[in-house]
Amino acid sequence: MVEKYCTAEQEKIVRSKTLGELLTWNDLASMKYTWRVALESLRIMSPVFISFRRVVKDFEYEGYPIPKGWQV
Repeated sequence: MVEKYCTAEQEKIVRSKTLGELLTWNDLASMKYTWRVALESLRIMSPVFISFRRVVKDFEYEGYPIPKGWQV
């Protein structure tokens, strides 16, 4: 069912375009399901290589104690 919804919203955009015409921000905004998938992908694997994570459990790294709650 999910694939059908995604395909239907994408096909609607394709049918509204002429050959070689690029997507616009309005096109992306109208693809609600596709946009949510893109946002979730970015949430899981951020394109920013230097990002902080909050430590959820005390641990030790190369002899240095890293307490719970720190950002690393």
